[in-house]
Amino acid sequence: MGLSKKEAFKILELEHGASADKIELSYKQLALMWHPTKHNGSLASVQNFEKLCQAYIALTDGNGAQKDRLSLNEMAGLFQKAFNIEDTDDSSSESCEEGATCLYYGNHKGAAKTALQNGNELIAQEQRDKAQAQRKKSKKKKRRERKRQQKEQQEQGASAAAAQAESRAGVTSDSDEKERNSEGEQEEDDLDPNSAFVAAALNKMGRQGQVAQVNSAPAKESRQEEERSEANVMQSRELALQGNEMANQGLYKEAINLITQAIKLYSSEHRYFGNRSYCFYCLEKYDKALKDAEHAIELAPTWPKGYFRHQNIGTLEIGLTAFTAWRNMITRS
Repeated sequence: MGLSKKEAFKILELEHGASADKIELSYKQLALMWHPTKHNGSLASVQNFEKLCQAYIALTDGNGAQKDRLSLNEMAGLFQKAFNIEDTDDSSSESCEEGATCLYYGNHKGAAKTALQNGNELIAQEQRDKAQAQRKKSKKKKRRERKRQQKEQQEQGASAAAAQAESRAGVTSDSDEKERNSEGEQEEDDLDPNSAFVAAALNKMGRQGQVAQVNSAPAKESRQEEERSEANVMQSRELALQGNEMANQGLYKEAINLITQAIKLYSSEHRYFGNRSYCFYCLEKYDKALKDAEHAIELAPTWPKGYFRHQNIGTLEIGLTAFTAWRNMITRS
């Protein structure tokens, strides 16, 4: 008996009723995580990969009959279909003798292996960046907590001092109190509420109260802006990580789209431009690759990989320009 939809959503780590796009994205991410080739073909990885494939079929293939077990070829076919990997080898009927490794490489071993090697470094770097961002966020949270505690302590100290001063001021003789009351009544009689001086003083006091309220607004807006900025940085790193996973599979166009979204959210990270430059390079769009490499160097002049990519792309572009000029000269001859 096949999986129920409730079980399938749970396996893909989704809420019940998630959209088709979320189902596909979750399957891709988990399939990359549990692919047998990343776990040396262990039995646990094969079993987990099979569960993911069964859950994906249960939620996407409404007319297909579910199976209790899937063959390696069926799992490989589903994986290739999800990532739009075309089978370019005519020898698809050959038997697979490489165990779980064949499940991933199938009949396009060279391209898949190259994609994995190129993407491993990008994924590892983004994971380190994500951990560093989490640490920075934790430090900022601790600093805000310390400032809040210090402010509370200062307010408590001020309240205690005010209460003590009020207590000392209250210890007076009855005669002094009567004298003050008498003087107060006289001053109150002398104070004309209709006079221009009194009106101006009251008006000034009102404006000061309004200014105090207005001054508190920028501080609140600054905190909200800081929280939005942190959220944008975290979201950009998630998108960049997904883009690197796409590059890991050789899906460079999809990787460029995801990394571009990450740059729109946070454009100060030089590695985003360096990684997108690599994807443009793989698609032979050397002018865009060179432009991103130069921008990465502008953001991080001490980043050695930026200079390496800039030199390689620039050398290749010069060579292609020279070759084109030579070919045109031969054609005219």
